[in-house]
Order: sequence, then structure tokens, then C-alpha cells
Amino acid sequence: MNNTTFPFVDNMTNGQDQDIGPPPNLKQSVPVTVVFVSCFSLIFLLSLAGNVLVCLVVVKDRSLRNVTNYFVVNLAISDLLVTLLGMPLTLVSDILVGWRFGPVVCQLTTLQGLSLAASILTLVAIAADRYRAVLYPTARKLKPSEAFAVIGFVWMLSIATMVPHALVMQLNHYIWREEIISFCVESWGEGGREAYTVTFFSLYYILPLVVIAVLYVRISLRISHQPNLFGLSHNKNPGISAQKLEVIKMLVVVVILFTVCWMPYHVVSFVADFGGLSPEQEKTLLAYAYPIVRWLGYCNSCMNPIVYGYCNKNFRKGFKNVFKVLRQENTDILVVEPATEMTTRSARRARMSALVIPVDDVDGSQSQANINNQPVTSRC
Repeated sequence: MNNTTFPFVDNMTNGQDQDIGPPPNLKQSVPVTVVFVSCFSLIFLLSLAGNVLVCLVVVKDRSLRNVTNYFVVNLAISDLLVTLLGMPLTLVSDILVGWRFGPVVCQLTTLQGLSLAASILTLVAIAADRYRAVLYPTARKLKPSEAFAVIGFVWMLSIATMVPHALVMQLNHYIWREEIISFCVESWGEGGREAYTVTFFSLYYILPLVVIAVLYVRISLRISHQPNLFGLSHNKNPGISAQKLEVIKMLVVVVILFTVCWMPYHVVSFVADFGGLSPEQEKTLLAYAYPIVRWLGYCNSCMNPIVYGYCNKNFRKGFKNVFKVLRQENTDILVVEPATEMTTRSARRARMSALVIPVDDVDGSQSQANINNQPVTSRC
């Protein structure tokens, strides 16, 4: 049992009965707590629905099953991980005094960092794939099995990085009158927390973003010198198709949103570790600053599906077809007639097959031959 102090339990002691009333339940006032719960609930629902929809569209639509979209699905899975586990645990720990879920779940709070690491590494993989497709268009394309191997490496590296963080998560116990209150805290050695903050910031924020920026700058330079930007060359060095350009713009928007959403969290982490804060300042930081910046970071999880639907016509069509099928399925449930059972099944199969949209491959290979006659309608 660790006897270190904690900002919200200045009057609690280990083994001494304090006759000073019941312990507080909320870290903030009730109105502030209601705002936090409402904001977290909103992004939870948006992220859950949006990322499930992204996965469903890619699974159902054969034309969207390509290397780039496998990485996009991995990004959605990472967002779902933080949505289902990270957001609820973070919300509870941000608004309630004390920890109520035991030591194992305390260690699971590091899943936020795991998802963050997997997301940024996936964005690096996407940028590298786009770089290879644009600058070396005649080179052999990455196989799906190779893409899955990259995804597996991303998760293994992310998990390996988070193991040290999980191992230092533990419960500290305090006594308020006759009630034991537990807190889920990090128990680093001297200088350990600061070293880990710098390492994680460097490996999973700054360095990946530098690599991504360099790759997309090279892509932009190549596109700016491309003589056949919105068409297809028929020589050995094909041009940049409008479809490929649309995908690149969409992915750049995703990277920018990731950078902006998670930057405040890293800034607050550095202030907490290196700012020399007083106990009162640390208490304010934990009660107000951390919930806000974590919420901003979690907003990124619900933004990506919106970007896909807004910027990419293939995903827009896929989303619309999924909604169309779901609406029709609800109609079938309301109207059930035994004599038309086979007809209903046939209609359902026809609707599901409609999810397969004959669109251009994002790597530049054409499933339709008239891309030159199609208007460019990219919204990003």
C-alpha cells in the first residue's frame, strides 16, 4: 500500500480516522460534471456509430477492399478501442473521486496511449503507401497480406510501448473516517514519469508527424509537376488520377485533425510533469484541464468517419447504400407475410449486392474506363 499523497485527498491519511465528514464524490461542481458527461456521451455515440459504419462499408463493398482502406479500417478499429474502453474509464476517473473498478481495470486505462500509438503509426503506414503509389506508380503494389503484416507490426509495437506504462499503474488506498478510498495512479521511480512523457511524445507524436509531413510534401511536389493531373497517361509513367488525388487530400485532412486534436493533451502533460506546479495548481489541472484536453483528443475518433464521408465519394456511396439497406431491413421486419418469404429473401440479397459499387481503385487502377470524362467533385 503506497502512502503517497494525492491532490484530492489532502486530508486523508493511511490508517488514521479523520472525523471531517463524508468524502467528496465529484471532482467538479454538478453543472460542470453534467457538461463533461454530455460532451463525452456525444462523442462516444458519434465515434461508435461512425467507425462501425466505416468497417461495415469496407467489408460489404468489394471495390473498397484495397490496401489503403485496410489501413483506414485499422484506424477505425483503433478509434473503436478507445471509444469502448478509453472514453468510459476516462470519464469516470475525470469526474469521480476515487477508483471503483479494481487493479486490473486500472491498468487498462493505458489503452488510451495504446490507441494513440496505433493511430499515429497507421497514419505513417498510409502516408508511406501513398508515397509509393504516387512517386513509383509502376512499382509492384503492396499485397493485402503485406498490409496485414504491417498492421500486425503496428499493434505489436504499440503494445510493447504501453507495457511499461501498464506495469506502473496501481491502486493507492486512503482512509476517510472508516471508509477506504482507492485511487488509480502511476507509480514511477524518480524521473521515470518525465522520461516516459518525453519518450512517448517523441516516438508517437513529433517523429511520426515529421515523417508524414516529409512524405506528403514529396507527394505534393510530384503532383504539382504532374502534366496529366486529372487524367490517365497511357505511357509507362501513369499520371495522377482524380480518384487518387481525392484520397490523398482526404488523408491529409485526417493527419491535420489528429495533430490538432491531440496537441493540447501533450502540452498539458508537459506542464504537469515539468511545470513545477503547486498542489493546488495540480488539483485544478487534474480536475479541469485534463478532462478538456482528453475530450479534444477523443473528438478525433469521431471526426475521421465524417471526413471519409465528406471528402471521398466512394465512402459516401458506401454509407448511403448501408443506410438504404438498413432502412429496407426495418421495413421487412414490420411487414412479414409467409407467402412472400422467398421473394423477401431474394430482395434482401439483391439489396446487399447493391453495396458493391463499381468505383475506381484508390491506387489508380481503373474499374471504369471513362475517368477522364468524370467531373472532379472533391470537397476537401
